[in-house]
Amino acid sequence: MTRPGFAARGALVGTTVGTVAGLVDQLLRTLDPVLAASPTALFAVVVYWSLVWTLPGLVLGLVMGKSIRWTDALLCGLAFVTVIGGYVNLRWLPALLDPSSLVFDAVLIAVVGGLVFLAARSSRRYDVRPRIAAMILVGVLVGTGLASGRSPQTLTPPFVPTVATGPDVLVVLLDALRADHCSAYGYSRDTTPVLDRLATEGALFERAYSVSSWTKPVVATLFTGLYPARHLNHAINSRLPAGLLTLPEIYAAAGYRTGVFAENNFVSPLFGYDRGVDHFEGSDPAVYTQTILGHLLGQVVVRFRPIMPLVELARVLDGLDSGQHSFSEDGIDLPRRVLDWVAGLQDSDRFFGYVHLMKPHAPYVVPPEFDGLFSGPGSDGVTRPPHVEGIGPFARTPSQDPEWVGHLVDNYDERIRFGDHQLGQIVDGIRAQGRNPLVVVLSDHGEEFGENGLFDHGHSLQEGVVRVPLVVSWPERIPASTRVPAWSRLLDLPPSLLAWSGLEIPEQFDGEPFTDPGTPLAPDRPVLLELEHGPGYRVRGLVRDGLKLVVSEQGSRRAEQLFDLRSDPAELSSIAVPGEDPLVWMAAELRDTFDALRGRATVPEQTDIDPATEERLRALGYIR
Repeated sequence: MTRPGFAARGALVGTTVGTVAGLVDQLLRTLDPVLAASPTALFAVVVYWSLVWTLPGLVLGLVMGKSIRWTDALLCGLAFVTVIGGYVNLRWLPALLDPSSLVFDAVLIAVVGGLVFLAARSSRRYDVRPRIAAMILVGVLVGTGLASGRSPQTLTPPFVPTVATGPDVLVVLLDALRADHCSAYGYSRDTTPVLDRLATEGALFERAYSVSSWTKPVVATLFTGLYPARHLNHAINSRLPAGLLTLPEIYAAAGYRTGVFAENNFVSPLFGYDRGVDHFEGSDPAVYTQTILGHLLGQVVVRFRPIMPLVELARVLDGLDSGQHSFSEDGIDLPRRVLDWVAGLQDSDRFFGYVHLMKPHAPYVVPPEFDGLFSGPGSDGVTRPPHVEGIGPFARTPSQDPEWVGHLVDNYDERIRFGDHQLGQIVDGIRAQGRNPLVVVLSDHGEEFGENGLFDHGHSLQEGVVRVPLVVSWPERIPASTRVPAWSRLLDLPPSLLAWSGLEIPEQFDGEPFTDPGTPLAPDRPVLLELEHGPGYRVRGLVRDGLKLVVSEQGSRRAEQLFDLRSDPAELSSIAVPGEDPLVWMAAELRDTFDALRGRATVPEQTDIDPATEERLRALGYIR
């Protein structure tokens, strides 16, 4: 055999070894749901491994020539070390370069190396026929391709019916939309004409509160029905605990078709948001990062950034994943993808769809047709709020020029109008297909524009970031132009959706359903708020009967503030009430309630964030 022949044979063996290693990769990772890639990624994962191992096979075949059995044995040994060693490092050992990990890797390599040496010496007549390698390669690729069709991860809890009889359900979240910048809530600018129309068709909640002031804990609450103090999704790398039911899982078990469409990187399979979802589209981590080999390469990239462009070439494999697709936030494709998914459903199907739009979240950039709608000269480039370090009331930003702040607000309002336009594309497009779903429009949090010296979000529990829009349109059940003046909670939305859909509510949920569509629970039900950024950085709040207590802790500093929202909705000054001091009993209630929640908290789960996801989160301002 000529040297090119040996090279070709080595490449073929490398491809085959990689293909089998990719299959073993996913078989191992299915032992742990926290580590496993989605079922649809199986084919792409196998192709990724096969391509990666083709190159060393080619080089070894070319260099070693007639010592072909050494080539085959060495490739198999390296693949074994990578898969098994990588899995053990992921599953049990602290980190790639931790001393215990390095000792384990050294022992494993020594053992495998010895076995490879013995196998090579005893296999003098050893020869792998290319036809056999090709048959293995084709068989595994075809098998994984067929196995990669999306099958929803359904559950069958006893309280969920097996047939979907309720309405189609569409939940649309506009990220970082504060209620008082919506024209539906009395804002002077016409920022939300579509939201206004939906409000006239159904119910508008005038005082809706989120559970926190940034995306991670809020969306986890929407999916699980738990307070953040119980699901513990406070950190950047927090993941939905595997033992918790999610709304898509419950709807899927009831026979609904489920779809999640998300522009926010936190709502991704990496953090557990594909559970129970039979169609997921979002700005996801690349397929290769969901493999053992990809994880190891990601650890190397963190320490040696120059190879990042080379590793990122593996993103082309995303196109091989039949059920998940990553895309850039271009502001056009997400509505079309939602409509295409709905159009592909059978007439008899009922669907639950969650759509997470990154509008009006910073950066406040819009397409040309919305540019200049509210802004004037000087607004170009004013697209990001200034950086805030720490939490209020201890954190402050340098004094900002009022004109600059005005330009920032102008661009923010244009971004709202852009998101409202996309909302209209989705809702009107679905209705044009002959469906009339229950539509819920909300936000996870708002924004701050200099109130008490703060900007952005996730730094306080002020009204600007925890008061959010909430509109429910369901013409079949909700009277037109219903206004809900009472204090309301997003915590109660998940059980309300299930109740309106005719599904029983799991005991897991902390919230309770609205008594009727458009009618909230008793006004005196307390609103709990929380924000936590690690030990020593925590804010907790309680709203009851128009009074709001906020307790902030940053390091050794602590502040208790009491506001009367009826007379001071902007929270300009803390109050002292004569007689029975609400500060005393509200502080006791706040402490006792969170102590009780902490006693029922889940076991927190975290995941490793790949460099590509880290860069996207950094671009959005989540990582500094």
